[in-house]
Amino acid sequence: MEVRIEAFGDIEVARIRHVGPYNEVGPCFARLSEWAAAIGARPGRVLGIYHDDPGAVAPDSLRADACIELQTDASPPPGIVIDRIAAGRFAVYTHRGPYDGLPEAYGILYGSGCRRAARRSANGPAWTSISTRRPIPPLSSC
Repeated sequence: MEVRIEAFGDIEVARIRHVGPYNEVGPCFARLSEWAAAIGARPGRVLGIYHDDPGAVAPDSLRADACIELQTDASPPPGIVIDRIAAGRFAVYTHRGPYDGLPEAYGILYGSGCRRAARRSANGPAWTSISTRRPIPPLSSC
């Protein structure tokens, strides 16, 4: 369970805001992937930005942004925003295993003081880069 500090450059993304339990953000990723395919964009990394500590905020109030890295001049449909994740230093933890182990991984990052160690301005949110062989859940309510 190694946590390290890494620097990342700016990342151009398309994103969708999700409010609710973190384990329900999956349909937002599917919607982003479908839109990228529809406009012929080649997406890069799949990123999740998690604004709240799930140990301190009620599940129905948790805020997350589902993101895919891409550059496009296309106008997004309602609910999708073109944005930039600013460069900075971030605490990085690699979780290997099923999705149901992610709450423990977030607890390690939120509880270890790594947010302070990364010295991010404005106390920025936690974010993840997702690499998976499992399919993205089907589009439903995002």
